[in-house]
Amino acid sequence: SASMGLGADLTTAAEVLAAAKLNMNNAARVTLNIFRRQLGQVMGDLAITNHAKGGVFIAGGVATKNPWIFDDVFFDGFNSGGRFSEHRKSLRIFLYQNDSFGLIGSANALTFGG
Repeated sequence: SASMGLGADLTTAAEVLAAAKLNMNNAARVTLNIFRRQLGQVMGDLAITNHAKGGVFIAGGVATKNPWIFDDVFFDGFNSGGRFSEHRKSLRIFLYQNDSFGLIGSANALTFGG
């Protein structure tokens, strides 16, 4: 990235996210856009593979702490599915923001046999 003038002084994912959010580093911005698009594409593929009908729920620490990453780049990736694009576009996407999500899932697994 240094040869492209993007800068490469960030060493952790948290640093990359922070720099991208503040638009302080071109390498961070490019990296985050690649991540967002790929995440959207994989989630869209999984939605089709699992025959999602009611929507897709995003959960977890990175999502909860960084809801701003789910932007047009993410949605473009999610919706790009060739012959499945229309179905993917019809799915609602929910961001589940609960810091106790893992504990709730564990409790449900113990209670209901997960």
